[in-house]
Amino acid sequence: MLNEESPRRHTIPVVVCLSVAAPLLLSCVIAPWLMSRLSPSAVLAVFQIYYSVLALLVVIIVCYWERRPLRSIGFRWLTMKEVGLALLAGIVLFALIPALVIVMERVFRIPTQTRMTAVAAQFAKCPIWLLVLLAANAGFVEEIIYRGYCMERLRGLTGRMWPGAVLVLVVFTALHALNGLGVGYVVGVVFPLAALLTGLYLWKRNLTLNIAVHFLTDFLALVLLPLLLPLL
Repeated sequence: MLNEESPRRHTIPVVVCLSVAAPLLLSCVIAPWLMSRLSPSAVLAVFQIYYSVLALLVVIIVCYWERRPLRSIGFRWLTMKEVGLALLAGIVLFALIPALVIVMERVFRIPTQTRMTAVAAQFAKCPIWLLVLLAANAGFVEEIIYRGYCMERLRGLTGRMWPGAVLVLVVFTALHALNGLGVGYVVGVVFPLAALLTGLYLWKRNLTLNIAVHFLTDFLALVLLPLLLPLL
């Protein structure tokens, strides 16, 4: 079995394919084609399946090709303190969403609320089980692909965490912009939250913690944010 830290020649191509090329293919080629043929809910389902397959590919690559344990991409058991940290961080990140929107709208005069309102209204029509599924899928998939595999494998090659952290922030932010959230919302809300999640992983190096925080943040946003929008 290979040492967890040992670099592999295939790492860069795999990272680029899974974290950059495959998402760009979906956003720039597949999604426009689907939107002209399927309903928005069907397109959303395709997105969830597509990204779930990418995350599953990461797990297969790690376990059966690289023959490394999942702890090599950051999976750890949560301690009781980390459970409390996950709850606190998830609530704080959720609270930051409307706060950042207000700052972007009223301080920097960058329109963000209109697009957020439209997205929130769309999700408000979904049943609660679907919202749980969407939040869980985002938490698991995005953290496995970006904070886990991308950052850890680039660290194995370079000996440093910052190359993976920079790539994650750039790609993660760009993909959300391509998915139609609007430049103002992406720059003012998505980027800061992504930076905080990246910082959390750099601090704790526990992918399970990141998944829990990401899930809770997204779930609260999908369920509670539509109720808060009239108050902003």
